[in-house]
Amino acid sequence: MRECPPMNLTLHDIVETIDGIIGPVTSYIHLPGEVIISPKYVLLQRTMQNMPGTIRVIHGNHYLRYNISIQGRLDPTYRKASDDIHFLQPYYPHYFKSEGDSFLTVPYHRVQKVYRGRQGVVQLLEMPENICDSIQAAAISLLKFLHENMIPLSNLGVVGSILLQLQTVGISDIDLVVYGSSAYRQAMHLLSRGYLQTLRFPGESEWRSHYTQVGIMNRLSAEEYAKLMTQQFNRGSISGVDFGILAVRNAEEIEKLKRRLSYQYSLLYENCELVGHVIDDSEIMFMYPSIFCVEIEKWISEHPRSGGTELQIFNYSAPYVGLELQGKKIYLQGDLYLHENKRRTKLCVKIWPRTGLLRIL
Repeated sequence: MRECPPMNLTLHDIVETIDGIIGPVTSYIHLPGEVIISPKYVLLQRTMQNMPGTIRVIHGNHYLRYNISIQGRLDPTYRKASDDIHFLQPYYPHYFKSEGDSFLTVPYHRVQKVYRGRQGVVQLLEMPENICDSIQAAAISLLKFLHENMIPLSNLGVVGSILLQLQTVGISDIDLVVYGSSAYRQAMHLLSRGYLQTLRFPGESEWRSHYTQVGIMNRLSAEEYAKLMTQQFNRGSISGVDFGILAVRNAEEIEKLKRRLSYQYSLLYENCELVGHVIDDSEIMFMYPSIFCVEIEKWISEHPRSGGTELQIFNYSAPYVGLELQGKKIYLQGDLYLHENKRRTKLCVKIWPRTGLLRIL
């Protein structure tokens, strides 16, 4: 059974290896003694003349920004950065790519430094106002708003480029995390009420114009994608700076996820279709995966004749994360699994990108 890493590493904390690979933690569950990251910066092993792409300076060292593609085209820096990782592959044998991202399994003994989201909050709030740039000032304003409305600072984190102090005014976003489902719901409620005048959220027309591969991958039209996105308040702007807020499971919720993933799952049917209504969306805000429960109203496709009327849904499709679905009637398409634990046997559906589908009826 895989285990969560020690050192209190959690999703979106950033790891720097002794070889100069920097990237965020991308999973809750890891092999013992290892952590999975997605490389974002790779230390230049030698001086490169006229190297295209973005070079960043961290602690006086020069790093390549590790982009696989820019606007659908291969980033010219990617091959160089990838070559450097390939050169280090004996130390990092588990290097793989999936859906446009790269992932690396890092043994703990090759971790040089950890940048934690909670530490990022402390660093920002301790900064003198006269040295803050516009991105940092906007992030501080958003953090103070959430904290002043009863969200503890221990439930908030700053990640991404701000955590590394690599933000670029006019380009970089604010990346925040909220630890725990209760705190995240409270944050979304506050943001949706419009109490802070400097907040702004895109409308349907803007989301339609930003219709991206994410929508296509999840088999959504531009209209469907825009409608889903306007029902969420985790992406917007504050004082003209774009921000995104992600929910991260707390320690108790990670243990609950570990128990679920320890069950034995057997595939029964692919591309099952059904209609039901949501009876528990308390874990829908999380990713990797988002989880909610449905009471079945009608099977549209072939299905087992037993197994009860309730289904647990494991959702791996990004546009649906964070929606308020409690009590709503939905159409689902996904792969049907049987899972067993010591107490009982239950059914669940996994909604995968490209093949799965969820619609609110």
